[in-house]
Amino acid sequence: MAKSTKLTAAAIQKENSVLNEEKLIRILDKYDVKIQLHFRKSQIRRVMVQYFSVLQELKRNEEVTDETIAASLSLLYALILKEFTDVPIPAIKNIEHLIKVTDMLLDTGIMEEVYDHFPKEQLELIMQEVLKAARNTGTIFGEAVIEQSLQPHANKN
Repeated sequence: MAKSTKLTAAAIQKENSVLNEEKLIRILDKYDVKIQLHFRKSQIRRVMVQYFSVLQELKRNEEVTDETIAASLSLLYALILKEFTDVPIPAIKNIEHLIKVTDMLLDTGIMEEVYDHFPKEQLELIMQEVLKAARNTGTIFGEAVIEQSLQPHANKN
């Protein structure tokens, strides 16, 4: 059995500093991007709060389209890039703005290239946390999809 050691503020600081590891990657054969190699739980929580508030906004918006709901699935990935890289993602004004930013990241190949460099276990960790939170919050997104599909589409006449 390993010798036990008293937990000190210095020991906490040392444990915390391990989580600061970053890596410089090259994407699109010309751009350098810094990525984090460890996803802190506090950062994961921030991403989830942002994502679920986007979904809440979707749920409240009566004029949301089927296209917006479908696009919201990839918004989480843009929020992850915003939190765990130095990719210059602007402040998010609203859902439509976030969708445009996400589409640009997808269409240019930036999102895929960056994701290929993230440690797989870190991506799995964030997805597990998001799924756990979704189960605990009552599947906001599923409710939004159901509500949208049940509303009459008066605009289509």
